[in-house]
Amino acid sequence: MLNHYLKQSDLIVSDRVPFKPRLLKTMVQMLGFWVISSAVYANNPDNSYQVAQINLASAAPNQVQAVELPPQVMGQLTIHNRLQLQVLDANHHMMPMHIVPLTQTIELPKQPLTLYRWLPQTKISAQNAQQLQIKLQQNTQDTQIITQFNVPQTANTPENTGAEPPSQHQAPTGKAWVLVNPYYHKLPEQGSLHLVVNWQQTTPFNTDFTVLTSPDLLSWSARMGGELMQAVDANGGRIVQNKIEVDADTPYWRIELAQPLDVTQISIDATKFETPVLRQYPITFKPVQGNPSTWLATLESPWLITGIEWPVPVGQVWNLTSQINPNSTRTESDDPPNEQVSNLKTGVLYHAPTDKNFPVNLWGKPLAVQRWQVQGQGPQGEFTANLKAQAQQVWFLPQGTAPYQVALVETPAGFEALPVPQLPEQLKPNQALATLGPWQTLAVPIAWQRYALWVFLGLVVLGLGFMAWRLIRQLEAQPKGE
Repeated sequence: MLNHYLKQSDLIVSDRVPFKPRLLKTMVQMLGFWVISSAVYANNPDNSYQVAQINLASAAPNQVQAVELPPQVMGQLTIHNRLQLQVLDANHHMMPMHIVPLTQTIELPKQPLTLYRWLPQTKISAQNAQQLQIKLQQNTQDTQIITQFNVPQTANTPENTGAEPPSQHQAPTGKAWVLVNPYYHKLPEQGSLHLVVNWQQTTPFNTDFTVLTSPDLLSWSARMGGELMQAVDANGGRIVQNKIEVDADTPYWRIELAQPLDVTQISIDATKFETPVLRQYPITFKPVQGNPSTWLATLESPWLITGIEWPVPVGQVWNLTSQINPNSTRTESDDPPNEQVSNLKTGVLYHAPTDKNFPVNLWGKPLAVQRWQVQGQGPQGEFTANLKAQAQQVWFLPQGTAPYQVALVETPAGFEALPVPQLPEQLKPNQALATLGPWQTLAVPIAWQRYALWVFLGLVVLGLGFMAWRLIRQLEAQPKGE
């Protein structure tokens, strides 16, 4: 009907001013398209966001609050570039907030270590298909005791690789010691420790040292070196350099000296570490059909994970390799582009009878994990491991209208994310924690009042345009002499 009316009005009212109201027709069509698109957008199920109501700590409802976020929320924030976490009040106003990864300080006292001499005649013999015996001499004052280590027999043993047995290239007596790391798997992956070396010698000396590390007492890698020394200053005082820095993420160290030294004791120096506070979540690995040496675990959504604890039975050895998010179909041009595909060197997992805990793999940088594939030997059928995730809290100030909620809001493509008010760092929450209710998916609220205002303004413009067109027609229709 509108098209018919405009078509009937498509005329030339004078020789000087040709007028065709096609612009008016275009404006009306665009306005109709905009209204219809707004309605479609309002009913589009993709225009939604996830929310969870916050139950404030009753101790101090008007002070800074802290609520812990589950690892699946942190996983979504990690892989989705346009996803934003907000704390909203009942009127959808954003509250000042920031996300805090929880850490704890571990204080390690000075701890003497047992010295095992690494001798040329160190014996390595097969005990069974999965274990080897390594016999080392233990220094306890003036007594030497033969100590037996049962370590996994893996693909990198001398028998399997054809390499020289370690006994053919070991240092002489008094020049090499093996130490067992009591804090293995309990400290940050990139952390280090300091060893304090004590000796009997009282005269000045200096000797170079080399630190080697090993996961299994069979394969050794040189990691660092330095110098031990003793001297006398001008006043007759004793000057010593007796500290050695070693990696904290290895089970065995070997200290080799360039010159023999009567070492009486080696201790781990007292130190402090900042380590993440870890939460534990079970995950089930199921055998892949047709491939008995492969297991797969799948989560409903990506989780931000720091490590995993493997349920290796006491006395058993598992030899595994892991792949995070295998068979991903995501490409670099896809959005979100942050899904991580990683090959993890899980390696040999051995649960010694003296170890109270299961073996754990921890890595320095958390990974967003949704699928986890494991290959190797050891597990029998389905098994349940424990994921390790760093605890993450959101701290916020509830200065609006209750109730409050945590929301995951996606910024539309082509738009910039709204700035989130930041909570000052000096403001800390009280001891009581707020809690999160169940997560829900809600539709994005549509500002119908604003849309109605724009529709009204558009109609006003159309009305004014129509009135101007009628006025021009009347003016042009008058005789020239009038």
